[in-house]
Amino acid sequence: MRRLSPAENGAEPGTRFLAEIREQPTALRRLLEQDAEIGRIAATVRRRDARLVRIVGHGSSDNAASFGIYAFGLLPRWTAMRDSITLTVHYGTPLDMSGSTVIGLSQSGQTPDVVDYIRGARETGAFTIAVTNDAASELALAADATILLAAEPELAVAAT
Repeated sequence: MRRLSPAENGAEPGTRFLAEIREQPTALRRLLEQDAEIGRIAATVRRRDARLVRIVGHGSSDNAASFGIYAFGLLPRWTAMRDSITLTVHYGTPLDMSGSTVIGLSQSGQTPDVVDYIRGARETGAFTIAVTNDAASELALAADATILLAAEPELAVAAT
């Protein structure tokens, strides 16, 4: 059985995982330094009046989408949902997303079906936003706008 965070150099198991958790306040401060870019993206969303927010991700990114639903519902009072990647990417169901803002979440920016979902959403009229750690990732390049997480790479586990 593989441990979630293997011991390295004699360290206790879970040390890397705990270090990544403790890095969160610093990463959040770096994210907040991007307030001008985030403001520009928010202005675009308001200008487009795209009040349906569709959020997609896998693993920890999908868990983060749950928070996003509450944030968009409580703050601007928009409808937000964790959307089905399967419906459009795997079944090829065409949806008109012209009234939507679509947010793809992927720490690496390389999650294949999240990237495909963003591409398809953009092609069908959505304003697309990548939330990732890598500005040169496939996800960032597929989206209209990118919010960089400014976090260190996730090394402890593939998904938490």
